[in-house]
Formats: sequence, C-alpha cells, structure tokens
Amino acid sequence: MYKYEIKRIETQKEYEGLKYLWCDTFGDNTSFVDDLYDSLKATGYIAIDGKGSILSALTLYKAGTYYGKNVFVSYAICTAPNARGQGIASRLTSHVKDLVLTNGNLSILSPAEKSLINFYSKLTYKPAFFCDELYLDQYLDQSSLSQQQVSLELLTPSEYSEYREKFLSDTPHMHINDDLLYFVHDQSADKSGFFLINKGDAVCTILNPFETPFFISELLVNPLLNSFSSEIDEELACGIAYAYGHKNVRYRKPGSLYCQSMIAGEIENMYEDTDLTVNKDSAYFGFPLD
Repeated sequence: MYKYEIKRIETQKEYEGLKYLWCDTFGDNTSFVDDLYDSLKATGYIAIDGKGSILSALTLYKAGTYYGKNVFVSYAICTAPNARGQGIASRLTSHVKDLVLTNGNLSILSPAEKSLINFYSKLTYKPAFFCDELYLDQYLDQSSLSQQQVSLELLTPSEYSEYREKFLSDTPHMHINDDLLYFVHDQSADKSGFFLINKGDAVCTILNPFETPFFISELLVNPLLNSFSSEIDEELACGIAYAYGHKNVRYRKPGSLYCQSMIAGEIENMYEDTDLTVNKDSAYFGFPLD
C-alpha cells in the first residue's frame, strides 16, 4: 500500500512527471500536452509518494458554461502501472471534483469506455451529456455523385460558435468557451477544423480529414431542415465525406444513445426558468477531447 499526498502541481519537475505519465498512458506526444496546458490554462493535480514519484495524475481545464455555471473537465486521468488497483485515481478524481464543486461550479469527465460509467457513478458522477454516433458505408457510384455534392466554407472558431448556439437553441447543451474552440481549431490536421455547409444547412467539425474512416467530430444541422427530411444529417455527412474523397463516414450529432460526459454538481433546478420542452437528460456536450 502506497503512502501518498494529493496536491496541485507546483514545479516544472512535477509537470514533467505528469506529462510523462500522460503520454506513456495515452500515447499522446508531449507537444499536445504543452499546447493544451498553454491554450486552456489547465491545472495539473497529482498523487505523489514520499520519494517524489507520481502515482496518479489528472488535468483540469475550463470548457465552458452550462446554464450559467462554469464547467470544468477532469481530463487524462491516469495511474502508473505499479500503482493501479489501489483506488489512488478515485481519490484524486474525488479530491479535484470537490474543489470544483466547492466554488459553485460543475465537474464533468468523459468515460473512455462504457464500463467506466459505473466506475465514475460511484464517485457521484451522473450521465448527463449524450450524442448519437453513426457510421455510414456509401460506396458511391457515378449516378449518385450529383446528389452527394455539398459546399464547404471555412469558419473561424467565433463564427462556428455563433452558428452552434443558434442551431442548439432548443437543446440543453454546454456553451463551449473560446479557449477550447481555438485549441480544437489549432489542433486540426490542416489548421481549419470548422465548416459551414451549403451556406447554412449545417456546421461541422473535422479534426483530421485524412483519417479512415472519415470522422466528423460534430455535425449540427439547421433545425429548420429537420422538418423536411429525417435523414438530412446522413445526406450531408455523406456529401462532406465525398468532398474529401472518402466513401464512408463516421459522425456525431445530438442524440440520446452514447454517453459523452458525466457530471457532478447541482443541476436539478437549472431548467426552471427556461422554455425548453425537451428532456433535460438528453443534454448535449459537443466534441470532448478524445
């Protein structure tokens, strides 16, 4: 059994230790971690033993607001291989969560896999933000090409945010802050990331247009179009994929099937002063950093 202290990182040595454990666990490169800390003004928390070895680590950043409350994400929660199975990460996660809640904010995290939902539920997190994720095989032939064509126009992160808020106005959702939007924009493979489709039919986020299967991290359709076709999102997703030369596509949109994020904090009374008629349990987060 390890004896350890939970603390906020204070020195460059502690930060380098956190970064090493992060990259060793998740396979990210160190520049990604540095960029995230710089862009999102992130804070690191660690469980450290008496010899200065980091046993577990967690990164905290502000992602936006949800009905007036600041939302902080606990991200890249990881534990050294020789310290796993002893509840260290659970204690670290709970410690940071309590710090966030004490200041009247909301704490969220994104379970990497479905099995972790039960794990985080024991730490008082509740599934709260949902989406649908779909995969389409197109196998386009020449006769269908005219139906698949769409126009793509680059958007700045600020412009994307304006469309996003407009299209999600009737859906409980998290308002993503500029820091996170610009970080996502800068991390995209071709330094673009955000697009307007057909002059206003939809907006989408594409982080890597070269990956296979082609992945649209977020596809938001203008609500006015949903009354014309229940399959409009599929048609647009196929058109976007075709524009990049792909014959299949995976995409995310608001929905209720897939738990994107779990939340801890007081949310029960958030909807009293709104005109929302949709189920508050189908709130939408967006594109959490995978």
